[in-house]
Amino acid sequence: MPTLFSSLQPWQQKNIKAGVIEAGDSTDLVYLALGKPSQIITAADGQEVVWKFNNYIPLSSYTLPSAHVRVEGGPNYSPTVESPNTPGNKSSLSATGIKGTVQTNLDVPDLPTGTLFVTFRGGKVYSARFDDL
Repeated sequence: MPTLFSSLQPWQQKNIKAGVIEAGDSTDLVYLALGKPSQIITAADGQEVVWKFNNYIPLSSYTLPSAHVRVEGGPNYSPTVESPNTPGNKSSLSATGIKGTVQTNLDVPDLPTGTLFVTFRGGKVYSARFDDL
């Protein structure tokens, strides 16, 4: 699958990393984007295949974290935090005597989960439906 991923257009790679699927995507692309389905159901006539994803969290219910990492000076670079008391001073924040607080709990809202049904026809995504619990 790494070969398949590297052969995709940048916008397709971005979709897969974000867990986004589109009509016309192959089963391989859906597997890369969403992982292994909980169940695969094949219609009696074999024309449609439905992948069922249990406990699916829809993309619209959470915000993807973003981070920007910048390395300056190579692998031996040692980052420092400028003291808020002495602008331009490259001493560490701990040298200022300012103490942080310890977070003792984490309040996370309940994310809506449900079942995602992805229907394939001819090996391509035909439709997708989300049923919340």
